[in-house]
Amino acid sequence: MQATPNELTQPQKRKAGAAQAWVLIFAAFLPIMAIIALVPAIPTLFQHFHDVPDLQVRVPLLITAPSLCVALLSPIAGALTDKFGRRKLLLTAMLCYGFGGILPLFIAKFEAIMVGRLVLGVAEAFIMTISNALIADYFEEKERHKWLTVQGWVGPGLAVLMLEGSGRLAAIGWQMPFAIYLLAFPILFFAVANIFEPEKSAPAPKSDGSVAPTTFPWAVAVVVYLVVFLVANIYWVYTLNSSRMLDEMGLKDPALVGRVSAIASLGVPVGAFVYRRVAEWNINRLLPFLLVFMGLGYVGIGLSRDYHYTIVASWIQQIGAGLTVPVLVAWSLSLFPEQHRGRGMGFWMTCFFITQTVNPYVMAWIRGATGSLLATSVVMGTVSLVVALLFAATKLLPSKAP
Repeated sequence: MQATPNELTQPQKRKAGAAQAWVLIFAAFLPIMAIIALVPAIPTLFQHFHDVPDLQVRVPLLITAPSLCVALLSPIAGALTDKFGRRKLLLTAMLCYGFGGILPLFIAKFEAIMVGRLVLGVAEAFIMTISNALIADYFEEKERHKWLTVQGWVGPGLAVLMLEGSGRLAAIGWQMPFAIYLLAFPILFFAVANIFEPEKSAPAPKSDGSVAPTTFPWAVAVVVYLVVFLVANIYWVYTLNSSRMLDEMGLKDPALVGRVSAIASLGVPVGAFVYRRVAEWNINRLLPFLLVFMGLGYVGIGLSRDYHYTIVASWIQQIGAGLTVPVLVAWSLSLFPEQHRGRGMGFWMTCFFITQTVNPYVMAWIRGATGSLLATSVVMGTVSLVVALLFAATKLLPSKAP
């Protein structure tokens, strides 16, 4: 059958494939790398900048400043990418990320390092927001689930490699861990070669032939953001408090604490694998499913008095953690229309990352009533299980775009 003249003259829509997906997976890892690359270097930073005023506050701020930038600036990044496009902003952000990351290699002043970290954070806001928007722009729902699963497998493995590499570099000198950020440049090279601006779909016409203006779906967005804020508060409990819980349990050996954490973290890729199997479930079934894992894990951690049982409970919790991000990202992307996807995911990033700051206050408030972190873990686990039951029973969450 011969093609019609119209079909011959119409340009073929470029289709994304594995090359684009892998670039986005590695790009999405850059913000994670911004934090973990400096974790082993914290002691050497304290030693080198021992004469800096308010050192106990300012050095930890070097670690957390990028996440704070993501929380504050992601909505702006989302609005800009919806208006001006994805590709150029993403490539510019990756370039800024690389230069902001390696700045301390050339300027050994604390103020310069802080400037570099802030540049890094601004770049992260754009990278994370645009990467998530492009996943939805490039891939239909089934392919989207597949690549979010791969991202869940790759991320933990890369994190382990980064921590190991950063630790070895920190042993050489306090500046050397910043060399890890040079990895941003080969990722940028592949992004230049493979990332393309997605074509925008034309809005569906009304019955009279006119096109209705699309507005941002605030009603659905508010539900999404409240759920993300709630679930992220539960999600961060283990990440921010696990070592202190082990210490409260009496586990003082740093090497053993690291081993327990490493074994537990293997639950994250298992969670990503489980997501691949259940990705087609409705959100009112998926969200309770992952909350049950996290709830049982937290209750188990809080009740354990032997680190062997803690490993099992932590592993269960980390399966839930491995499910959390792909479930929340895929659900949110399915609800935001194409022309508002960047803005929608920008606010999503704010809700998810602001809880890194909020969660310590929540935990401190509950701990004031319970008297210990382990008891607080039981409370948070119980909250997770109750919320899971509530969502499963009421089926309140929207599963399709309005």
